[in-house]
Amino acid sequence: MDNQHIKKSLSLPRPKGKDLFRLLDVHERLVLHDNVFNVRDIINTTDLDKAKKEIKKSKKPVIIKAQDDNFNRKILEHGKFEIILSPESGNRKDKLKQLDSGLNHVLAKIAKKNNISIGISTNEIKFKSSIEKAKTLSRIIQNIKLCRKAKTNLKYLGNQKEGFHFLISLGANNSQAKEATSKNIYENL
Repeated sequence: MDNQHIKKSLSLPRPKGKDLFRLLDVHERLVLHDNVFNVRDIINTTDLDKAKKEIKKSKKPVIIKAQDDNFNRKILEHGKFEIILSPESGNRKDKLKQLDSGLNHVLAKIAKKNNISIGISTNEIKFKSSIEKAKTLSRIIQNIKLCRKAKTNLKYLGNQKEGFHFLISLGANNSQAKEATSKNIYENL
């Protein structure tokens, strides 16, 4: 077989129409209660002053992508936004007997005081290796437990029905999972 024939046999068909939208949907969009957010609409910066300026400019609900621990603490103390997304993501170093999930009891209490929800999205998890998926899921489990103790709200960004079952399977109780996937919390925003 020549190289050209091998290339043709390995090439996949290009998605068209609805399939292309589904492909884009997985990579570039998050859904929160029938509202579709482009990934570009989420504030994703490590500069605190720039993040504060973007919070003032953006429309509600304001979603901020979690960064390092110092940034997360300062932005949670600032408040004035609704969701901090995926505190478990990023380069986290686990200790011997403890996970670094990006959230601790102090940050959870600050989030509760400022009425900020902890956002969970499965878009990033889908494209990781199996070892990285396991680490990320265990960090999400730890964050769910911390949020339950501190009575901090959770928000699942994605399909509501799948989100409810996903959160239940990770150890959230029924009230946490219903609250994280319900619409009525954000009607006033």
